[in-house]
Amino acid sequence: MRLIGRTMRPAQEMRRSRFEVGEAPADHVIFLGDSITEHGLWDEWFPELRLLNRGVGGETVEEVTARVPRTLPGARAVSVLVGTNDLTGFGRSRKVADIVEHYEELVAAIRHALPDAPVLLNSILPRDRLMAGRVRELNVRISEMAAAAGMHYVDAWSQLRGTHDQLRPEFTRDRIHLTGAGYQRWLKVLRPALAEALSATNGPST
Repeated sequence: MRLIGRTMRPAQEMRRSRFEVGEAPADHVIFLGDSITEHGLWDEWFPELRLLNRGVGGETVEEVTARVPRTLPGARAVSVLVGTNDLTGFGRSRKVADIVEHYEELVAAIRHALPDAPVLLNSILPRDRLMAGRVRELNVRISEMAAAAGMHYVDAWSQLRGTHDQLRPEFTRDRIHLTGAGYQRWLKVLRPALAEALSATNGPST
């Protein structure tokens, strides 16, 4: 399979192919996104929940959108983090306006698949100083989309940013992916947001 501007890595292709076999189990909380989601130890961090990790490294907003119809129907809730690879140049465009257009399609696809279930849209995480302005702009638009669609916006960006709005060095080793401390800081806002969304919509977790 050919991706936009690059060839899919074998490991990425094999991981995605596993999700295409059958339908995802119903009534699970799904973590959807790119490698930052894929690398999360969600079953250990949320042992009280039935959940599925549907992160695929290297994916763009459009690629995650393409997986929604097979991934989300029947989900209890979904947490989404995607967009940093678009800013890097893996997608059709690095321009915020174009990424926003693709993100709007993602939001529409999610709402179509899950008309009533809670959806958490996580902010794009901080990157380096050169990307800081585009990250901030994109996060403003994501928060607006969340409000308009009745979804929950999770501001992980403010938890992880440091000087010049860069990803703080103690939270990363490559200026993109998170260390354990970085995930812990993200969970500081993600955990209560997910608990509140599930409590308000579905009752106590099981």
